[in-house]
Amino acid sequence: MDESVIEVGNIIKNLQLTEAVTIDKKKLGKKYSLSYTGVNSNCHGSKILDENQMKVFDVIATKGEFNFKGDLEQFILSSEVERINSAYQFDHLLAINCSIVDSLPHQVEAVYMYLLPQPRIRFLLADDNGAVKSIITGLLLKELLMRKIVERILIATPGGLTKQWQEDEMRVKFNFPFKLVNRNAFSSEPTAFQDNDRVDTSIDFISREDMLQIVAKNTWDIIICDEAYMLSAYEYGEKVYKEKRYDAACLLSKQREHIPLLTATPHRGHKDTFKCLLQLLGEDIFATADLATQRVRKLSQNGDNKFFIRRLKEDMKDWDGKSLYKERFTKAISNDLTPEKKWLYDAVTEYLTRQKKRLSTRVISMSPLPYTLPGRQLPTR
Repeated sequence: MDESVIEVGNIIKNLQLTEAVTIDKKKLGKKYSLSYTGVNSNCHGSKILDENQMKVFDVIATKGEFNFKGDLEQFILSSEVERINSAYQFDHLLAINCSIVDSLPHQVEAVYMYLLPQPRIRFLLADDNGAVKSIITGLLLKELLMRKIVERILIATPGGLTKQWQEDEMRVKFNFPFKLVNRNAFSSEPTAFQDNDRVDTSIDFISREDMLQIVAKNTWDIIICDEAYMLSAYEYGEKVYKEKRYDAACLLSKQREHIPLLTATPHRGHKDTFKCLLQLLGEDIFATADLATQRVRKLSQNGDNKFFIRRLKEDMKDWDGKSLYKERFTKAISNDLTPEKKWLYDAVTEYLTRQKKRLSTRVISMSPLPYTLPGRQLPTR
């Protein structure tokens, strides 16, 4: 290459492997001293080269000027990449439009009105059975991934649902490959939690003390807990009894920004259990059972609920406004019992009445409850 071709302000390639550089040329005897600045990194450097080494450089542009010598196909591909990366700014339902799911109004509402607007997604999604909360989760994850808000994802489910979440819910519907980590997978790959950005595992598996320490040491951008009612804790007197699942969720929730909880049975009639579940989202906000109940009721009435949402089957409509499920009703049906069935009904009723009275007076025996139903004899034909 003729030295006159390389001038101050020329942008050349092949001097640095990672990027093109803008150069400043100075001749030193029979060699050249080049100082340069990276076009992208803006990092400075210098090299002393001979004439043969100077021949491999190509001038691709001059600073402040434009040329049209670039690769057209690469330019189109780069433009398409940028278009996809910024598509969420123009298409507010992008996740729906690029997923093979037929979303429903209540699912779209949950993702785009309740979950996605939150800076910290610490939310209890407690829709009734049939809401398909896995689709809501998949749409949420796709939106967060496209916005580059999250990268490392942990899904914790009951052991019997891990395969379903990995294959049916994430891979088929949303094309998300998740690594299923159980005891066998962990034994063959001890670094599975560190090496994989998307992990699907069992809540019971990671609740083990040895596994919990490993999982907690890793950085997760979002942790999703399905069937969150299994994260059980309850109060007895002044003490709080916590299951291992709850302890695991409590430890992980304190270290992560985003932790959606999914369950169709959030309350189950126990205020203390419900309060403990909500405390995974904000321990100070739901400090007492009464405060948890009041805040959930108040938030639901105002429509500005940042922590909790529950829709029943009767509330779920299709896009035409028609109910997705038939109306439910109760009706007492009379049934003529045979003598054997009548005996069993009366015996069980007597047994339960006796045990209820026993517990209500707090006279609780530590011995196993009897399996027989004394006081009655099976009628003979």
